[in-house]
Amino acid sequence: MPIPALTVSTAGRPGHPDTPTEDRAGHWLSPDGRLAIAVVADGVTTTDTTTAPGGAAYADALVANILDLAQDPGTPLNRALAGAIGVTAAQQHLKGPDRPGTTRQATAGLVRVRPGRTEVTVLGDCTVVLLRRDGLPPIVVTDPRLQAITATMPLRRRQHERLTSGEGTIGDPEDRRLTAEIMRELEERVNRPDGYWVAGALPKAGMRAVTATVETRDVTDILLATDGGARSVDTYRIHTWSQVARMCRGGGPASVLDEILRAGEADRCGRAAPRAKVHDDAMLTHIELPMGYSRC
Repeated sequence: MPIPALTVSTAGRPGHPDTPTEDRAGHWLSPDGRLAIAVVADGVTTTDTTTAPGGAAYADALVANILDLAQDPGTPLNRALAGAIGVTAAQQHLKGPDRPGTTRQATAGLVRVRPGRTEVTVLGDCTVVLLRRDGLPPIVVTDPRLQAITATMPLRRRQHERLTSGEGTIGDPEDRRLTAEIMRELEERVNRPDGYWVAGALPKAGMRAVTATVETRDVTDILLATDGGARSVDTYRIHTWSQVARMCRGGGPASVLDEILRAGEADRCGRAAPRAKVHDDAMLTHIELPMGYSRC
C-alpha cells in the first residue's frame, strides 16, 4: 500500500520592504515517502560590512547542508546539525570566536518525520510545534537560553519600560543605543556553556541544541517558525498554535504572516508588544500529516 503523502507549505516575509529577508526554509521528501525533513533558519544580521556574504548566505548553506546530512535516519538530528555547521563553516572559511553581528551565524529549527517517530532539534530562537490528535496539547519545542539571559538584563528591562510607558518608541535614538549596549553584553555569552548557542563557526553548538522525540501516530500538524514567524503567538498573542495550524490548513502559512504584519503595524511604537524591531523577517513552514501515515 502506498504511503499517504505529507503536505509541506512555506511562506516568508522580509522585516522591511527595502531589505531582503535573511530567513530561509527548505524541505526534503524521500522517494518512498517514508522520511521527511524540514528546516527553517534565521540568518543573524551581520553588521560588520567587511564580512561577506552575511547571515542570509550562511542560512542558505546551513539549510542545504542540514537537508543533506539528515537524510541518514541513523544519524541523530542534533549530530546532523553539528555536521552541517562544520561543513558550512568550512565552505565559508569561518573561524571562531562567534560574535553577534560580526560573524556569519544563524538560528535553526529542524524536524525529521517518519511513520514511527518524529524528531525535533532547535538551536536559538526558532520554534517547532507538534500538534496532536485527540485534543492533546501541542508540544512546543524552543531554546530558552537567550531569552533567559536577556530577561535578567537591566538594559532590556529599561528598553521595554520605555516602550510600554510611552516614553519612547521602537527605533528612536535611545532605543537604538540600548540595543547596541545589549548586543555588546551578549558578545561574551554566545556559544559558551553559561550562555546561549547559535550556528556559526563551531560545530559543537549543534550538540547543544534542544531536542525532542515523539511518536508520529500522535501528530497531525507540524509548524516550524523563525522568531518573526512566531510573533502572532509569543509576541502579539493574537493566536494559539492550534489556531495557527488551522489557518495554515485553510489559507496557508502566508495567511498567518499577513496577520503578523497587521499586528505589527497596529503597534509600531511597541507599547502593547515591546520588541526590538517594528517588523522582523518571518518564515513559517507547515507540515500536514495525513491519516494513515503513521501506520505505514
